[in-house]
Amino acid sequence: MVEIETRVFQELGRHEAQEMIDLDLKYKRLRNFFQLCESPLEQRFLFYVLDYNPHRCAHCTTGYDPVYKCPAIKCTHWDIEAYPDFGVKIIAQHPVDGGRYRTDFLFELTRDTYTTDDGEQPVRLSRSEVFARLVVELDGHDFHERAKEQARRDRPRDRCLTALGFTVFRFTGSELYRHPFRVADEVETFLAQAMRRAEAGQLLPTAQSQSGLLTNIKLVTTFFKRPYGRKNLHGY
Repeated sequence: MVEIETRVFQELGRHEAQEMIDLDLKYKRLRNFFQLCESPLEQRFLFYVLDYNPHRCAHCTTGYDPVYKCPAIKCTHWDIEAYPDFGVKIIAQHPVDGGRYRTDFLFELTRDTYTTDDGEQPVRLSRSEVFARLVVELDGHDFHERAKEQARRDRPRDRCLTALGFTVFRFTGSELYRHPFRVADEVETFLAQAMRRAEAGQLLPTAQSQSGLLTNIKLVTTFFKRPYGRKNLHGY
């Protein structure tokens, strides 16, 4: 066995150190995003959505979204190899209807278009089309009153969100604690169905923007070589 040349060994060490710094910064930003959640129940939901696919947490990016002017997570979809242009944006505590309501989580299914350099490598996000907007509300025992009065207030709120073009999913705390991956699967299935319809031209974009998180989803497709079945993965 040949020893590694000293200069090469040093350069490998430098790359390793830089990757550790980048990884530490990535998870520091991700932990900061978790702190935007207003309850442990919301943090639990976010974790299982990100942990649903082994690749997602590894390849998500946390940054500032200039469209909504707030922190956001941009992550890949579970079927990224077949649909490399699509991504999912997650925003916590997003105000809607002029601040009248604040949602627990907003999910946006987007298809991003990038400008390229001379070598046809994507370098800058030029357009982001939004094909689906999903609002997730969590009703827990400690942080949401379960009385009829609360349910009465939730109904007009949900109707307002629906009228604004949002799909609303509402989960209870017991659902999340008993079947966390089943809850994540419902969110994932909705996004997958919307993505396939968008790819087939059956779903038109609800909005377009010229900017967003500068996350090049295409560049991570090389990491997705191992097939994962969602239901097989989590055993139900």
